[in-house]
Amino acid sequence: MEQCIRQPPVGGAVCILHNALGGYRVFPNSSKIRNDVTAVWLRCSVQQRQFSFMSLGETTTQSLVMVITELDFGGAERAFVRTATGLQALGWSVTVVSLRDEGPLAKELQAAGIAVTALNGTGLPNAIGSLWKLHRLLRQLRPTAVLSFLHQANLLSRLAAVGTGCRCVVSGIRVADRRLLITVPEWLTQKLVTHYVAVSKFTADVHARCCGIVRSRISTIRNGVDRHGDVAPADRASLGLTADDFVILFAGRLCAQKSPQTLFHALGRLQTSHPETAARIQLLLAGDGPLAGKLKLLAETLGLADRVSLMGWRSDLPQLMKTADLLVLPSRWEGLPNVILEAQASGLPVIASRVDGIPELITDGATGLLFPAGDCTRLEQLLESAVRQPQQLAAMAVAARAQAEQMFSWDNVSTRYDTLLRALVAGRASSQSSVFEPDNT
Repeated sequence: MEQCIRQPPVGGAVCILHNALGGYRVFPNSSKIRNDVTAVWLRCSVQQRQFSFMSLGETTTQSLVMVITELDFGGAERAFVRTATGLQALGWSVTVVSLRDEGPLAKELQAAGIAVTALNGTGLPNAIGSLWKLHRLLRQLRPTAVLSFLHQANLLSRLAAVGTGCRCVVSGIRVADRRLLITVPEWLTQKLVTHYVAVSKFTADVHARCCGIVRSRISTIRNGVDRHGDVAPADRASLGLTADDFVILFAGRLCAQKSPQTLFHALGRLQTSHPETAARIQLLLAGDGPLAGKLKLLAETLGLADRVSLMGWRSDLPQLMKTADLLVLPSRWEGLPNVILEAQASGLPVIASRVDGIPELITDGATGLLFPAGDCTRLEQLLESAVRQPQQLAAMAVAARAQAEQMFSWDNVSTRYDTLLRALVAGRASSQSSVFEPDNT
């Protein structure tokens, strides 16, 4: 074992990966990292982590390492921070690890007394180095449990935990991602996971089916929502807006998953079919990502440059929601998007694509409007109706706000994670059975 652990970062990390995935069969030509004793020891460690919970007792304070890909202004990242601070308040000693830099959300964690470690790894070239750093950190801290959010953090956490003595590894599934680059690694490494937590029932169903995971191994804990009822609206004049503008807000990462180009094309069509209606619309995009440059060019191509504002990441999203007339989320796939919950809690009407966990938040025609993902024509029709008859969407927003306030609480989220983790650690819950029924919130 010591021979493996003391190798240089790349060699040691490859050895962890090699043994965790089954030894020689995965890397038949990697003679330098073959170590029979290490392979057997690590595989036994995995089996021990999965099946020996009954011998563990529960203590008042448990240590928890929480791992996430990054701590930027995103829905999953905000949910991660609220979960971490909630678990800290419930008696867990929490340490947070960001695979990349600290990010802007680290300050909130540190203010709550939670240590944040940044591994400063970016992209696939640094994945092995990050794996080794995380493995060393887990060996040093020896936490009671590891909880991760997002695919890269999930994968590296379960691999890094091998051989560290940590017997409870929980992976948080935030989106229903069906791509092979996600599902194949998930299938290969599922035996390293004690339990899964999905953010919606639909996400749990898709992940189980696409990754070959027994459905009962996945519990569902939906997000909570921050309430900003006393927040003042952002000043329209400072944003270059007038009182007569119909302001549409898009909030999220500018990437293929969120499909902001669908909204652009719908506005382009509206400009042709109903130019007077389109002339009233101003689109604010609060977020950044790989499509930012392409979206700027697309706005110019469609003749929308004077109606579109690419704002980058914003810390005043609650104020923008109070200023806007409508939130549009045209995603191609989702988990349970916090931005919809936040809009509903602020009283902002929502139009969103009918994908994955979104129908668990929006009842079409009652608490918002849904359209088929990628359907620019249908979105164009909904936008035209929203501008022409805003009172209909306003009534839906009232119903959505009541639903959000009643059903989605961060205290409830923290309590459910606390119950799940303590049950897994103490052996009161099997890794093969869901602690929370999928329909529970």
